[in-house]
Amino acid sequence: MKPLLFIVLFFVSSIVTGQIKYPTKSAASKENFSDEKPVFSPPNASYEEISLTDSSDIKLSNLTNSKFIKVKPATYRNVCLYSFEELNNVVLDLTGAVFENCTFIFGKGKGLKIFGGEIKDTHSRVLKFSFELNDFQIYNTNFIDCGDYIISASNVLKYDGSDETLNKGFKIMNCSFINCGPITTEGELNDKNDSGLFKDIEIAYNTFKNSPHTGKVFEGRNLWNYSVHNNVVDSINQQNNNHNGVFELQGNGKFHSNRFTNYQGNSIRAWLFSRGTEPLNVEIYNNICYNTRKYSGFEVQEMKWLIQDGKTTFANAFVYNNTVGVMNTSKSWEGQLLDLYQISGSLEFYNNLGFNLNRAINPVTDMINYNGNAAGGMKRYNNIYKPNYEQAILDLHTFKSKHKGIGALL
Repeated sequence: MKPLLFIVLFFVSSIVTGQIKYPTKSAASKENFSDEKPVFSPPNASYEEISLTDSSDIKLSNLTNSKFIKVKPATYRNVCLYSFEELNNVVLDLTGAVFENCTFIFGKGKGLKIFGGEIKDTHSRVLKFSFELNDFQIYNTNFIDCGDYIISASNVLKYDGSDETLNKGFKIMNCSFINCGPITTEGELNDKNDSGLFKDIEIAYNTFKNSPHTGKVFEGRNLWNYSVHNNVVDSINQQNNNHNGVFELQGNGKFHSNRFTNYQGNSIRAWLFSRGTEPLNVEIYNNICYNTRKYSGFEVQEMKWLIQDGKTTFANAFVYNNTVGVMNTSKSWEGQLLDLYQISGSLEFYNNLGFNLNRAINPVTDMINYNGNAAGGMKRYNNIYKPNYEQAILDLHTFKSKHKGIGALL
């Protein structure tokens, strides 16, 4: 067979069988990191205003049957606001209200949206929602000095292949988490259990900062098509030495346009798998990672228990257009752009920019820390490493690259 014909047939065959799905090469330029955030406002409607009573458990349906609810701006203390009934297309506007040592529990339904509010000094689980609450979305809420889990799912279901046994459309948007604990969706996937599957989850435009003990700010152990983007992480894990993934994301999806400064841990621990039998992608791009005490910028790995015959398969990884500098200042671990472990799929690693990286033994070469037989099936090109930031970027505020098309595209 002629070489050109072989290449064409291989490429067509790969598309048909679903083994290769390349991301759009212009994706990084279309989804840039930006300090400007979209405006998320409660929908225009006629709202019923309600007041809460301090030191009480308050059932939402005892106060109102309205779909558009406004909590009167005030400071509320020691309140548990809950609803175990179905909440369908309810909007809860907390703007202007302050909640001290308060908790929120929401049952099943679809389309509950929360806007605004400040929740502080809560040291038990702050917001717990049933796994059967789909399209649950939180906007513009500030969490301050809250320990334990900030947001967690309960009553997770075993996935049987039906939409009724997964959670779809969970979003956390434009919220801030200051000196707070982690967020978890619960769930797990192994040869005995497939539960708590979240599909189309979006975590975007949030700020996580000044949290010395957090560990993982977000953990999703059973995800299908996640989108984590435009988040700002600063000054976390000063007193945490676990091998943290600031975001621990198991499944497939996109992680892009996030900014990490002054922290400990991999910005993402991406543990790869795809739902069904056709390999999907994990894309890590357009991120800025600067000044970690421990570990490399990103981790890509595949765990054997996440690949279940007939249910899940491997995923392909693309790591591109990232800017990463000053990793592992403790010099107690590798401080590269990528910690790479064995994966069954392919890896494409390109257009990345690194500076001031630390090797435990050998000098910096391609900015990858290989663990085991992790180099097979990968492509590397157009990556640039410089020994100091002055040769790599314009400054330590914008992190704008001095090398056209290389690094995070701002």
